[in-house]
Amino acid sequence: MASVAWAVLKVLLLLPTQTWRPVGAGNPPDCDSPLASALPRSSFSSSSELSSSHGPGFSRLNRRDGAGGWTPLVSNKYQWLQIDLGERMEVTAVATQGGYGSSDWVTSYLLMFSDGGRNWKQYRREESIWGFPGNTNADSVVHYRLQPPFEARFLRFLPLAWNPRGRIGMRIEVYGCAYKSEVVYFDGQSALLYTLDKKPLKPIRDVISLKFKAMQSNGILLHREGQHGNHITLELIKGKLVFFLNSGNAKLPSTIAPVTLTLGSLLDDQHWHSVLIELLDTQVNFTVDKHTHHFQAKGDSSNLDLNFEISFGGILTPGRSRAFTRKSFHGCLENLYYNGVDVTELAKKHKPQILMMGNVSFSCPQPQTVPVTFLSSRSYLALPGNSGEDKVSVTFQFRTWNRAGHLLFGELQRGSGSFVLFLKDGKLKLSLFQAGQSPRNVTAGAGLNDGQWHSVSFSAKWSHMNVVVDDDTAVQPLVAVLIDSGDTYYFGDGTPLSWWVGRTNETHTSWGGSLPDAQKCTCGLEGNCIDSQYYCNCDAGRNEWTSDTIVLSQKEHLPVTQIVMTDTGQPHSEADYTLGPLLCRGDKSFWNSASFNTETSYLHFPAFHGELTADVCFFFKTTVSSGVFMENLGITDFIRIELRGYRFILPPPQLTVLFFCIAVIISFHPERAFMFSCVCTRLNFL
Repeated sequence: MASVAWAVLKVLLLLPTQTWRPVGAGNPPDCDSPLASALPRSSFSSSSELSSSHGPGFSRLNRRDGAGGWTPLVSNKYQWLQIDLGERMEVTAVATQGGYGSSDWVTSYLLMFSDGGRNWKQYRREESIWGFPGNTNADSVVHYRLQPPFEARFLRFLPLAWNPRGRIGMRIEVYGCAYKSEVVYFDGQSALLYTLDKKPLKPIRDVISLKFKAMQSNGILLHREGQHGNHITLELIKGKLVFFLNSGNAKLPSTIAPVTLTLGSLLDDQHWHSVLIELLDTQVNFTVDKHTHHFQAKGDSSNLDLNFEISFGGILTPGRSRAFTRKSFHGCLENLYYNGVDVTELAKKHKPQILMMGNVSFSCPQPQTVPVTFLSSRSYLALPGNSGEDKVSVTFQFRTWNRAGHLLFGELQRGSGSFVLFLKDGKLKLSLFQAGQSPRNVTAGAGLNDGQWHSVSFSAKWSHMNVVVDDDTAVQPLVAVLIDSGDTYYFGDGTPLSWWVGRTNETHTSWGGSLPDAQKCTCGLEGNCIDSQYYCNCDAGRNEWTSDTIVLSQKEHLPVTQIVMTDTGQPHSEADYTLGPLLCRGDKSFWNSASFNTETSYLHFPAFHGELTADVCFFFKTTVSSGVFMENLGITDFIRIELRGYRFILPPPQLTVLFFCIAVIISFHPERAFMFSCVCTRLNFL
């Protein structure tokens, strides 16, 4: 198997956040109103649904319409339920419930949130990466108070575990309140200058609070300086937030060294991060998200005598030409306050205290790039290529801390070859395989596993191929031959070389009884593959035919509609497969029968509308003593037909007495009518 790189293509980071509310910017203390219950069904979406009655629109807490909750088509770890709150709100709590009157509930889940529905962030509870505790039955409600709360428009619930005797089933509620937000956007070439009120007395303390969302990894967030070179600066450097404090006089000899503090990491993730700076004489408190650094600056507090101007988004040269002298910030600042003054509001109203330079706007655009994170060796992303073109051309960005691992794999058309782009010893390597030719290799870049973003451009056409990593270009001559681009590119950690497609067009990499997405054959599960490094015999890559015999028995995915085998474009590489017939087992005496082999098996039909009268008739045979034959649920009315059995074993020579009871329970709410009918039979056994 290929080595693994925990690589990221425009990363999705999971970092904790904290909200600090200055005076005048807070939300009302009573912030626990239900936010989801009044939303229309169109505000709910999901990865899939078992039926139209199990759709996401039926997932509101305590509701019984539809099938009584959301249930996906397949219960696995790739399902999600999403809410669009319509606008950015403060979220303080969530609640979950299972599917009404069913065996379907979620026992653990992750909570994600997003501003635009594309770039997601995980909510971490108490610094834990594990999920929220869920439900233990279908109808009890489990609440969870979020400490700290967060602000978002979109929420996504990702089930991690569920009732093993049922399916995924959820009804949800979200609690919170409206969120006040004042936003200013800087395009990387703009800034604003705020002139403070020139009071005769120096304020007892300075408090600066803001949130920022960075589009690039470097840039000045704020800067304030004095007449003698003393200054404070907050700057984003390679995704880390650095606070500079120079309280000395640049024109005089001084033994006071400037103070430099660094907090946070990978803060250029296009998510909101909070900042709080408190200056009290020489005491400084610096907080980024939930992490605070306290320190005492050396020297006299009079040395930190700053001008009555503070710039945001960049450094405006005092005096005079208003030119930028350092890299400016590209991103958004939210709820920007200086000593309780809403600086953004002053700028929006074009107050005389504010000077704006460049393109400053008051809305935060959504990022155009979509980040993808590969968290395991089984993660990959398949994207369509430009099939049939006479060249291969791919451009992307990545960052990782791993020294080795696959980044990109693709096959050429008509089995003419393949290529793989991977990291080795922190360097980017490209290998191109063409039929009848020896492999061609290109190496570019160095130290690429530093956690920073690196741009990659790869192209191959006719007689040459080249790779550009940041500013490093490598070119490799090729034999002049037609290169036909394939139809799929595979990004990520380890590319599956084969898979099969089921009846709902879903892709499966599990073979013969292995867990979903385990990428193991039967020999891998039993530990007897011909090469212990691999989990399938066919992966061994030997110069002889090897084989794997596999039985696919996951009925919810059958029949097999497609089998894909890649990695056959390399020299002396071949593949062959045989797909046997679909075999069904059952009782030929009942051609129109259905078998329910587990407690979670059921058939779902549209709601039963019988008006005044209706007939229901069926035959059954069973070996169990109890179970539900039919259930028709409404908001308050229901019909249920079930089997109830009781067994009493008496000491010999007494009899074993078995009672069977078929119960018909009907409840209609308007008239409060209720009927219970039970026909019992006693069977005596010697």
